[in-house]
Amino acid sequence: MSEFRIHHDVNELLSLLRTHGGDGAEVYIDLLQKNRTPYVTTTVSAHSAKVSTYP
Repeated sequence: MSEFRIHHDVNELLSLLRTHGGDGAEVYIDLLQKNRTPYVTTTVSAHSAKVSTYP
């Protein structure tokens, strides 16, 4: 997610919640960017995940 998109979403959320004063959007944006989990695009195929037949 781009920084612009995060900034837009946080500002929209704060306006929908009618939050005025207190911490600004920048504080929440920084927290989201520092604590986000990267999106993993890898998949495991059924062929590579087969069970070993060794005793």
